[in-house]
Amino acid sequence: MKVLAFDPGKSNWAWALVENGRVRDHGFLQNLIKSFADLDAKVKLFQSEVRELVAKAELSEGDYCALERFMHRPGQGKGAVGEFVNVQIGLLVSCVPSCYMIPAAVWKNHMTKHYGSNDTRALLDPRGKRELTPYEADAIGIALYCFEIDYRKRYLKLAWRK
Repeated sequence: MKVLAFDPGKSNWAWALVENGRVRDHGFLQNLIKSFADLDAKVKLFQSEVRELVAKAELSEGDYCALERFMHRPGQGKGAVGEFVNVQIGLLVSCVPSCYMIPAAVWKNHMTKHYGSNDTRALLDPRGKRELTPYEADAIGIALYCFEIDYRKRYLKLAWRK
């Protein structure tokens, strides 16, 4: 099972591909929409990049995409940041076979509860050998969260006891 996850943001859109619980690849989208000038051309570039990434990921039935729900933080990103990011989220969703939106608190609280921290950089690379950005680490965290939850539902068939 593969999960292609995204951590959307104003200046950085990180992505991560996890297959069977292992990180296969990660990086950043390059063609972000940061203004509405020449919007048609920017939309085509953004969608083309997403489609290429989905094709590279070789998603098949049962695989899916996930992304962190973008929530504007007070005092950050003046102007139409939320609008730009949410337009891109809509464009991304139109390019992928299946997509789930996850609030940051959901996957971060899960990490804290099960692993003692939601600092994905520290959890993924405790010795600091990889040069992960916080955005890439969060995209990986989102993908691993989805994989873990889905794996439990599909394969472990856990019965919660009271």
